[in-house]
Amino acid sequence: MVGLGATFESGEGVRKAYLALVKGKMPRESGTIDLPLSEHEQTARSKAIRGVNFQEAVTRWKVVSSMKEASLLSVAIETGRTHQIRRHLEAAGHPVAGDRRYGDFAFNRAAKQRWGLTRMFLHAWRLELPHPVTGAPLRLEAELPAALAEVLSRMNLAGPPGPAGPRRDSAPHRER
Repeated sequence: MVGLGATFESGEGVRKAYLALVKGKMPRESGTIDLPLSEHEQTARSKAIRGVNFQEAVTRWKVVSSMKEASLLSVAIETGRTHQIRRHLEAAGHPVAGDRRYGDFAFNRAAKQRWGLTRMFLHAWRLELPHPVTGAPLRLEAELPAALAEVLSRMNLAGPPGPAGPRRDSAPHRER
């Protein structure tokens, strides 16, 4: 029997998916960002001795819905670097909406004014892992917070299928 902590530590069979609203329309329906990232908490002394320590980082994304100004992505990470999704999407030219550290500040202001976005639009959406006792596949989904669902509704963007999607009476447009 393997405990839950050991399951996460080993990473075997653990898959995490996030929802991210990003600036602009993505160039393809899906893609991979394979870009090493500098160690986030590397000390100045360590940098002086061995230089900047880069770590492997791989992020996969898929468009859920999009419009000219923004895209809603399903994002999965193969590595687990600090701020990996935010740093990778910013490097790809599509920063996460509402991100005050790596974001596009003019876009963030516009998103707040036009769609009422008051926080970063990055949501830990789905977790898949083997059950710590039985080993059977376990899939958990976290509903999109009401404030983020409302932003998608104002943008007329479709959310993902299932409980994470926005609650609405009419079907939204998939592409504009």
